[in-house]
Amino acid sequence: MKNKMNLPSSDTLPIYNLSSIFNKTTNSYKFIWLLAILDSLRKGGKEKIPLKNLIYSMISIVWFPINYYNLSFGKQDQFYKIIKGIKFKFRIRDDINKSELTHFLNLNDGDITIDGLKNNLARYVPFRFLSPWYTNELRGKSDSQKNRIIYNYSSRYFNSRLNKPIYKRSEEHTSELQSHSFISYPVFGLKKKSN
Repeated sequence: MKNKMNLPSSDTLPIYNLSSIFNKTTNSYKFIWLLAILDSLRKGGKEKIPLKNLIYSMISIVWFPINYYNLSFGKQDQFYKIIKGIKFKFRIRDDINKSELTHFLNLNDGDITIDGLKNNLARYVPFRFLSPWYTNELRGKSDSQKNRIIYNYSSRYFNSRLNKPIYKRSEEHTSELQSHSFISYPVFGLKKKSN
């Protein structure tokens, strides 16, 4: 079966699933999520990425376009509301750079507003990104069942050659993702650092 994005083949990634991630998108979360993962891997090259760091990276990626250009990422997208809520509460300037904003968010981790926004993004985005890997298993399931199914299957197949997801949550209620197979995928321009 030919993938729609015509991505180069890989021995370590199921390219059909990877290219299917963006087939059904009604908002920008999946795109921004992938950018956050790639940004994190480029900066640190770590295979274990705290979920909190990815969420804060997502916020920092969309901060400037929303505040400077008043950009909307779609009707269902909540980034505009999230960014404006943080900006209003903390009176952060429009042109703050990504690293300063990420640092600020980390310093204020635990604040009820930031934690609420972080938890809201973390509730579905990391799981729904992996939904193309488990299309058959998810068919007809309720939203409340989908996260559990994706968590179970991604954990089960993470170290296999069959239907290997690009990451998994290390534990369902912890905030760490393990990513390994797409570090070496040439399209992303990442190289695994040697010890």
